[in-house]
Amino acid sequence: VALGYAEGFEQSFDAAQVGEAVRFLQRFGYARIRSAIPAAATAALQHSAREVAAGCVPGDRFSWWARDRAGRERVSRLIYAGLRSPEIGAISTHPLYRQVVDSLDLDLVAMHDRMDGHIVVYKNVDSSDETLVNLPWHKDCGLGLHPWLCPSVLIGLQFTDADEQSGQLCFLPGSHRFASGVWEALCWSDRSVAVTASRGDLTLHFGDVLHAAPPALKPERGRETLYTQFYSRAILDMVPAGKGQNDIIKAEERDGLVDGGERQLVAV
Repeated sequence: VALGYAEGFEQSFDAAQVGEAVRFLQRFGYARIRSAIPAAATAALQHSAREVAAGCVPGDRFSWWARDRAGRERVSRLIYAGLRSPEIGAISTHPLYRQVVDSLDLDLVAMHDRMDGHIVVYKNVDSSDETLVNLPWHKDCGLGLHPWLCPSVLIGLQFTDADEQSGQLCFLPGSHRFASGVWEALCWSDRSVAVTASRGDLTLHFGDVLHAAPPALKPERGRETLYTQFYSRAILDMVPAGKGQNDIIKAEERDGLVDGGERQLVAV
């Protein structure tokens, strides 16, 4: 991923400025709220996620795995984490989360038992795999399901600091407002924004903004993020429990690992 920096586009907000953060989100497709979740609560949720991860095995329906450069299998993603941890599931109703979603006025509901539910991303796997750990430029509706999947918003609680060293998310500002894809991201990479965040911050982004997650320069301190997804209420009638758009890229598995060699991941 070629990264650039668009001056003035990495503005952040405090927890008392949710309205301003949402307006920034609506305009540019992403936003950051500083120090949103207290340290103790963040640590408790991170511990719960790690307990869920410790109980996962390759091939189960609650985790994705990748091989590191030494050939070892490592958890790269938890899905439906809220079904295995009540504490994680409850974050959907946090007042700050509800304030963000209600301010958007899009009739969005939290995903628990479909669309991968609550997702925990682990960027601490030193892997060359561009589909399991290090995500190329994409939109979450990149498989052609935009009329049904969008609008959607993802709220990411940072369990660890997110920066260039840990594999932060990058965005192309405003790309949710027009038809765009990988070509636009590559052509305008000098306008992309790499969002730096601290433990306890919240990142917000629309599913149809172009975004990428390049490799962590130091995987040993790779990013850990809990994503809570909010989709249109219509999804509840369209998508059965336990199903989601990412099942398409999990149609084939090998040795318990997602076979991503011929697919492009289209999730966060």
